[in-house]
Amino acid sequence: MITLLLAEDEFYTRKGLLKHLDFPALGIDRVLEAEDGRAGLLLAHSNKIDILLTDVKMPHVDGIELAKSVRILYPECIILFLSGYSDRDYLRGALSLRTFRYIDKPVDTDALAGFLRDAVTLYKRLMNSAPGNLAETRKALARSLVMRPEPSFGASGQVSSDMSEQMQLLG
Repeated sequence: MITLLLAEDEFYTRKGLLKHLDFPALGIDRVLEAEDGRAGLLLAHSNKIDILLTDVKMPHVDGIELAKSVRILYPECIILFLSGYSDRDYLRGALSLRTFRYIDKPVDTDALAGFLRDAVTLYKRLMNSAPGNLAETRKALARSLVMRPEPSFGASGQVSSDMSEQMQLLG
């Protein structure tokens, strides 16, 4: 069973995503909803989170801090950020947390559905890897990343999806 935590302080954005995304069709069995980072932390402490979809700038606890806490609780959690800001400091913070995707607002729900489907696939792959195999996979990916140029950010602030996936697997 895959659980997604959606933390978004903008009511209409949060409700719109819940209404327009077909989570079961994406492989997500359970969706938890938080109106800010503090509510997200409370949910994360009482529920196992497999995928985190969070806004970056929220009251009380921002998305970066929420993601840091979730990463500590659930190291294999797949993290996706939503943001209306193209702030490089937030991007750096997101990358340091092994972020799977940084998504600009306004959100294209079709694109987000694809990103969530990819996140589910990656999560399942991680969970199905034997611990020894996962360590070997991470080493091989680290070697391949050393051979690549430093990731660049496009106009949307996103790292390529294949680079993001590899960075996620590295831990």
